[in-house]
Amino acid sequence: MVGISLGLVARVSEAKTFLYADLQHFYRFAEVAFTSAHIQYYASVADQTFTYAHLPLFPMLLAPFYRLGTLAGIEPIFVVKGLVHVFEIATVGLIVLYATRQAIPIVGATLVGLSWLATPWVFEGGALNAHVTAVAAFFLVAAVIRRDVPWQAGMLMALATTTRSEFIIAALAMAGWHLRCSVRAGLLYGAGAAVLGGIVVGPYLLYDAAALHWGVLGHLQGRGDGLPILRGFLEVFTGRFPQVFEGSQDWAMPLAIVMAPIIGWASRDHSLGLLRATLLYAVALTLGHGRYYVLPLTAGLLAAATPTRWPWIPAVFVVEFFLPIARNERWIIRAVAIAATFLWPLQRWARSTRTRPGTME
Repeated sequence: MVGISLGLVARVSEAKTFLYADLQHFYRFAEVAFTSAHIQYYASVADQTFTYAHLPLFPMLLAPFYRLGTLAGIEPIFVVKGLVHVFEIATVGLIVLYATRQAIPIVGATLVGLSWLATPWVFEGGALNAHVTAVAAFFLVAAVIRRDVPWQAGMLMALATTTRSEFIIAALAMAGWHLRCSVRAGLLYGAGAAVLGGIVVGPYLLYDAAALHWGVLGHLQGRGDGLPILRGFLEVFTGRFPQVFEGSQDWAMPLAIVMAPIIGWASRDHSLGLLRATLLYAVALTLGHGRYYVLPLTAGLLAAATPTRWPWIPAVFVVEFFLPIARNERWIIRAVAIAATFLWPLQRWARSTRTRPGTME
């Protein structure tokens, strides 16, 4: 409780800090949600360079609170942040629950949960940017907890993905893992995800699929300047960054998406499958906003939630967030760590691809 209280105090101190332009899109979407203009939102902004860049679940969740706040004279930013911070605390609770179920002592489980809350990326995403990665992270952790009931896991991953689009990586990795368990588990997972995802997104697809694509994906093309992991190695070891590697490198993220279900299927440990897939996503990013890393952070802490792994969390946090390491050198260290998650222990990982995990309920 002390850790959560300190986290909330820090967040309240930044109550009026947010990305102004981004939040205008949140407000506009929430204003039309569940009105006659509900399914027209993406079409109405299809000619704009920037818009609400994700699928529509959060504006739909926000809409009733936004309207109540307007009637009560509460500033919209307080409504958004209040909802985000509630999900942040709930996510901590779910991470602690998951860790205790992994046979971690309550002290260790609490450390795992509070580590997520205290991470600068989570703080930046919620307290400083007023973005909703914590909402998607909540659904991701819930899906992992309910992984033995595939249709429920599928529904929860649909909620995560329709909140923050990058969580499709985790959804696909979980799909691969369930398919590895059995064809039936994979079909149930897919059915749960398709039904709930269709309810949330289907009307927009039917109304104007091209506008939905532009709002969620199209306007993001051509952004960024080179993959940070390549820049790190090349600038450190050659002193230059060849022009061929400059620019947005839009090929990298589709490759990470294609690989996600394959990695999930190849990983006997569900949490390691999630971690490996989301680390590839992190490598494919050409923009380095902290909120984009909440996905691999969440997957990483779930993977670390074992009796033998969780004591390493403080060491990883010191290297990532506290040591004065230059950006390029930090990406080299990250690359070594990412390679280790795939290659060590290689023999055990390869053997796990031939071994089915436990049965499903």
